[in-house]
Amino acid sequence: MKKRLIIIGAGASGMFAALVAAGSHFENKNSLDIIILDANDTPGKKILMTGNGRCNLCNINTDDSKYYCTNKQFVKSILEQFGQNEVIQAFRQLGITLKDKNGYMYPASMQALTVSQSLISALRISGVSLVNNCYVQKISVNPDNTFCLEVSENENQKQYQGDYVIVACGSNAGLKSDNVSDIIKSIKCLGHRFNRLVPSLCSLYADKRNDGYKEFFKKVSGVRTEIKAGLTYMGEKYFATGELQVTEYGLSGIVIFELSHVISTLINREKKSDINLDIDFLPEYDEVEILAFLKSQLHYPKKSLLDLFSGILNSKLALGLLKLYTSLCDSSTKPFIKNCPDEKMLQLLHFIKNAPFKIKGTNDTLHSQVCSGGVDISDISWDTLESNVIKNLYFTGEIIDVDGICGGYNLQWAWSTGYIAGRSIANDSNIAD
Repeated sequence: MKKRLIIIGAGASGMFAALVAAGSHFENKNSLDIIILDANDTPGKKILMTGNGRCNLCNINTDDSKYYCTNKQFVKSILEQFGQNEVIQAFRQLGITLKDKNGYMYPASMQALTVSQSLISALRISGVSLVNNCYVQKISVNPDNTFCLEVSENENQKQYQGDYVIVACGSNAGLKSDNVSDIIKSIKCLGHRFNRLVPSLCSLYADKRNDGYKEFFKKVSGVRTEIKAGLTYMGEKYFATGELQVTEYGLSGIVIFELSHVISTLINREKKSDINLDIDFLPEYDEVEILAFLKSQLHYPKKSLLDLFSGILNSKLALGLLKLYTSLCDSSTKPFIKNCPDEKMLQLLHFIKNAPFKIKGTNDTLHSQVCSGGVDISDISWDTLESNVIKNLYFTGEIIDVDGICGGYNLQWAWSTGYIAGRSIANDSNIAD
């Protein structure tokens, strides 16, 4: 009699785990009956949202430094078992060739739909069953150590019995509906430690109580520019470089996303307020170099500060920063003054390279790409991703307390953990040949 594997969630890690558990070359060669229960109306729904619809499914520069985790050795051990090269080979087997865009790996079609459809097709060929609109309300363990899942399926109450369970439900990041709260409750009731989910890879709300900041965000909204941003907390420094997008409510862009894990943890989990973020708007140069360049220009003494800085910064940003400096630091140094003394110019340049912003909040889960938090890694086997608390219960993807920065690293985590859990169950000695 076939043993049943139930996978909760038809996302990247859940579908990939099912294919690996089905057997070699993604064809069902073992005696497992595999079924995926998904709360959404379409499998792979969040895959379609990744990479702005293009699906950046891995990165050739993947390593444990690209992830937030309480123990980086855990991440390293997972990636060593199934890394980016294995992902590329696996998708070739599925018929998908990849394009390298500065290390970011995309399907050659540049469509996330290609990835989702290929996975769904492979699942059908391998005999895996997919059930959509199936919301898991409770996971419990039967007296014989099998599992009972109570679900609402198309608004009807139902139960599924299984020998193995993989929790691959992810989080509610990017979704309007709450698909995971009851699952998390069950995970906790079964004895696992669970770190509260908070938004990550998200934009930030800035403090605009000061009129100078209020005007800055209103006038500079929409500007994109390359920066270096950093913050210090409990003696530890965090930095990121990349594109910033200024919005009316605050700060966004890849560089902000990369720092959002730390800031979201401080604000949403530790209840800290007014996080200080310093931004270098001219990260390529130091103050002395910039001053020398400005003074080398023709007619330097006759040019206003705005004229000078519009040559090295977006003009809206230059005006916004100059006015912010006037408001916060020196009311005599205005955007249209000329022949600014060197000492004052260096003070202004120092401000532009260390502009202070206070962060008062993060965007919500709906507007975040992933969530930070999840099942504590101390309750999970590093070799198999099986629970250390409940036998034959496994965790994959975002439900584990690991999250990556932008660049395909979170999908890499999904493929890697899905592979390990699927392989572990397929190799379990209790499965009959």
